[in-house]
Amino acid sequence: MKKILQGFSRLWQGLHSVSHNHRHLVVGPLFVLLFLLSVFSPSSKLASLLQDGARMGRIVAENEEYIAIASDGGMLVLPGGIVQAREDGRWELIEGSAVVYGKEWVEIVFRDSFLRGYDGAFYVIATGDKLTIAALTSPVLFIQGADHMLIPAETQWRMEGSLEFKEWESWLRGREVQLLPSEFFQEHVMRIRSLEDRFSQGIRSGEGEDLSVLDFIQGMVSNVEGWLMASVHPRIRDRAWVVGMPEDMGKYDIPLRLLVFPSSDVLSQKADTFTVERWMRDMRQFLDAESDPGPFFNTLIKNISELVSFADRHNYPERSKQYREVLYSLTESHGYLLTRFSRMMLEELQNQGSHSIFASPEEEPMESLPEQLQESSQSFDSAMVEAQVYEALRNAGALFTVETQITPVSAQSAKIEGVVFGDSIFSFVYDLTTGEVHQIVQDGESLPYAISLVDFVEWAVSR
Repeated sequence: MKKILQGFSRLWQGLHSVSHNHRHLVVGPLFVLLFLLSVFSPSSKLASLLQDGARMGRIVAENEEYIAIASDGGMLVLPGGIVQAREDGRWELIEGSAVVYGKEWVEIVFRDSFLRGYDGAFYVIATGDKLTIAALTSPVLFIQGADHMLIPAETQWRMEGSLEFKEWESWLRGREVQLLPSEFFQEHVMRIRSLEDRFSQGIRSGEGEDLSVLDFIQGMVSNVEGWLMASVHPRIRDRAWVVGMPEDMGKYDIPLRLLVFPSSDVLSQKADTFTVERWMRDMRQFLDAESDPGPFFNTLIKNISELVSFADRHNYPERSKQYREVLYSLTESHGYLLTRFSRMMLEELQNQGSHSIFASPEEEPMESLPEQLQESSQSFDSAMVEAQVYEALRNAGALFTVETQITPVSAQSAKIEGVVFGDSIFSFVYDLTTGEVHQIVQDGESLPYAISLVDFVEWAVSR
């Protein structure tokens, strides 16, 4: 073991000699974390101590420190970083680097700012008054007074000054994130997941409570910090968009959430179609309410275009198609806001793909329902259909949220969006005459067969 730790120290010294100005500096320290994982087995003394954070305190091994910062297993790994305990019980990063990991909320302080992660790991490098944050398996919420920054998992961000709003251009520029090197994650993501399996009980863990996922989400988003974190967290993002907003939001928390969301959809598991639709709806409301939405709109166009290029490079055709359609929709409704640079960028992107981005004035708007749902103009009592469908779903145990929509399409059927059964969100068409559910969509995937409502509920709840 001593030889292993000596080798680890030499490895870190070599990695740490890389310039702090290198944009991919995060790769070296990430390897250190993965090296630890490969060396220490779950039965080792160090792993046991890391899991027993309440009694651990500090461990120093060959000049490397491991510090328990939360009773539920939260820890700091210090490959060359300097920290100190504060009177309020928090740990402050003074200089250098640290890996922060927690089963639930975990926090570290830098100067007058706070960095919070949830159920995962992140990495920080402090150089003078500047900070580089690499969100690994957990997003990072950066808190500076009343101002926030949100760094999605598998992206990095560099803090250089105040987050306070002065004008849109500087606010947006100060919140640009970059992808972590994709080739590194393609090679090592399984080891990162192994770290989570070893030291985390997952988001359903708690103080002996047996909460449903939706109950858990509703509790988490009761304040703005949990609301922001949940909206981009890879494990709970899709469920977080169906609940309401907290009351303690600041003026710029909504635009932050809307701006950062596309950068969170770079993981191997794409965001649910329903989630993207809810994001689009909230974004349109924000744009329409702003007196000068141009700067925000054009930055958003840039971020979405970069996501489309990312999807093309990584062979995610469904994601590329979806966000090209988002761009098409935005240029149709808000194209008058496009700058010359944005228009050139979109033209180049359109030349690289088979899906349209610009909306032609003479084209008809897209229908909101599939062709098979289009009905003749025969009259029917839509309110009665909606009431009957609502009653049938309620009796079957459905959970309705602020995002649930029931849209009658005939005298016998309605399209339902955003209804919850068990721990999952579904959209489908319900036929009052046959009692069958069909055109089911769950987690962005279509289930082509028809099934009775009773059998559907039994299947959905037992998953």
